[in-house]
Amino acid sequence: MGSHRWQRSGKEKPHYAPIINFAGDPTNPEKYGFGGTWFNPDVKLRVFTSPKDWGVGRNIEFVGSMPDIALLNDIRRTGGFGLIWSGDPYWLEYMKHNCSFKLSTYLAAGLPVIVNSGTPARDIIEKKTWELLPTRFLKQSTGFKQ
Repeated sequence: MGSHRWQRSGKEKPHYAPIINFAGDPTNPEKYGFGGTWFNPDVKLRVFTSPKDWGVGRNIEFVGSMPDIALLNDIRRTGGFGLIWSGDPYWLEYMKHNCSFKLSTYLAAGLPVIVNSGTPARDIIEKKTWELLPTRFLKQSTGFKQ
């Protein structure tokens, strides 16, 4: 799994918030493809990509990209959950070897992680006996498929 050379600023701990943090562009149809259909008035989706028109009026915050240390401090301060997601078989296979940056980022920041059942990160979380968040957490959001 990836590692982060990071010193936490202050003693803040991440807190529960109805926020899902996603490091990437969720509208990339080849990898993720759920961003353009996101709508949940009760749960904000924070995406670390440049602003897009599809996000207007959908409870989406475009954060942009940022250096590793700034990203860790940002998501720790904001709280909520981290999301590792793909429904495409090719990208699920790809993520067996490359999803560790996202997973290690969320875990280093102290966030619980939401994964779909086919994501290789699920195996890592289960082996380490970290708690898996059920995908029904996303039930009210559209565009997510198991």
